[in-house]
Amino acid sequence: MVFRKTIWIGVGLIAALCAGSVLAGDAAMSDVSGGSVQLMDRKPSNVRMVSESVDMKLGAWGAKTGWPVFVRCQFFLKNNGPATDVTVGFPEHLTASYDGALGEKIKNFKSWVDGTPAVTKYTHLIPPKRKHVHEKQDYKAWYVAKVHFDAGQTRRVDDVYSSRLGGYDRPGWPCNQNLMGYTLQTGASWQGTVGSAVVKADLSDVGNFFDITAWPKGFARLGNVYTWKMTDFTPKEDIRIKFVAKAPVLIEPGSGLPDNLEPVFVKDSVLMVSSRIVSYDDRGIVQCDGKRGSLHRGGHVLELADGSKSATLDGRSITMKTAPVGYESDLAVPLDETVKLLGGTVTYDKTGRPKVIWPRRSRK
Repeated sequence: MVFRKTIWIGVGLIAALCAGSVLAGDAAMSDVSGGSVQLMDRKPSNVRMVSESVDMKLGAWGAKTGWPVFVRCQFFLKNNGPATDVTVGFPEHLTASYDGALGEKIKNFKSWVDGTPAVTKYTHLIPPKRKHVHEKQDYKAWYVAKVHFDAGQTRRVDDVYSSRLGGYDRPGWPCNQNLMGYTLQTGASWQGTVGSAVVKADLSDVGNFFDITAWPKGFARLGNVYTWKMTDFTPKEDIRIKFVAKAPVLIEPGSGLPDNLEPVFVKDSVLMVSSRIVSYDDRGIVQCDGKRGSLHRGGHVLELADGSKSATLDGRSITMKTAPVGYESDLAVPLDETVKLLGGTVTYDKTGRPKVIWPRRSRK
């Protein structure tokens, strides 16, 4: 199984999309991440982070938006000393194996201080030169704002933004393995400990089609909504959530899955998979160019088109419930519906893993 894409979302700042898995050293890899609001001044500060909260929501997949992530963060900062001006940074960190990943930044970033729009300046550092084409590069940037504190004053900082999952060759496309992260450690730049933090990550839209693991332990889980609550702590560890598509079990002697399962995602609660999964050996033929596809299996021929519910099965016109979606030289197709049209059946075990069963006549 090939893992290529991850997502890393930072707390309250420049959140992120990325491509490439940290678990696959031979894969193309890029990573963008953000973190808690960071004190940019070098001098010691009397300002403490009293509390922070963040809501991350994985949105429903859309043809134009990809699989978007929406983030809303809130920070309360208290000045325990005399009046002061503090430079607050919203960090953006990018590790990329190709320059194109620089375009994978958050969208619609907005920030407020006590409900008033903050004036921020985007500052980007020039990355070092590469020694090799595929060498990973680190790029850093900040959204920087000056915030005034009266003596003893507490101020509220709010950030909202959106981003898209994925970003390898075609940004916005999720893959079989994805990683969401919440960076806490930049919050350690403020005075003392962080009073409290609540982190909520809602992955409800992946349905039951992905195995989800999260760390560190200590979270509460309700369905696919994960919540961490911490009090009076020094942030030394970040939160990460990994969700991996449940590979179908194929019930047919001598058959096997293709090495690369991408694309795979959930569209309107329907599991969409690569057309190669429903025609995965020499008894099935797939001819696709990303716009149109011809699937041959078990004596059936299914003609499909990107974005169209109109299809042709064995020479007759039919209307599909879910339209295929073009992906590079492939089509993402609804697993259950496509397998059924080609003469097979799909069932799910108690964990939600799909089981594809083909009749013996498909072995001709």
